[in-house]
Amino acid sequence: MSHYTIDRFEGPQAILTDNESGEITKTISRSLLPANASEGDILCFDGKHYHIDQAQTARALKNAQSLLESLTHGK
Repeated sequence: MSHYTIDRFEGPQAILTDNESGEITKTISRSLLPANASEGDILCFDGKHYHIDQAQTARALKNAQSLLESLTHGK
């Protein structure tokens, strides 16, 4: 199963980053994503459909928040 992160939306398109390479690898129609998908969500692609991986998305958000906190507090 492939994993991607939603980098950004450009109009009706979603720009995805491959989680293995870290490179922007796909531009797909936003309509192929779950209706509640947002920038930063981590997606699983099963060959037919994209699904939000809630657990990985939550971990990534927590890691980003911790990094931001450490930068703003000089730790």
